[in-house]
Amino acid sequence: MALSLLILLIAGIGLAGGAVLERVVIDTLIKLVAVLGLSIFIGNSGVLSFGHTSFGASG
Repeated sequence: MALSLLILLIAGIGLAGGAVLERVVIDTLIKLVAVLGLSIFIGNSGVLSFGHTSFGASG
């Protein structure tokens, strides 16, 4: 349900706001996923690893 709403939101922004706004929203969502993933990893294990961060930054 939430994923379908997110897809509709991105499609609506693309139609109403133009390509620049759509690109900003998509970049923001990609960065949000990266930050949440790292937060979950560090929060569950308590281990601070910069290897995951550098691997994500290189690709």
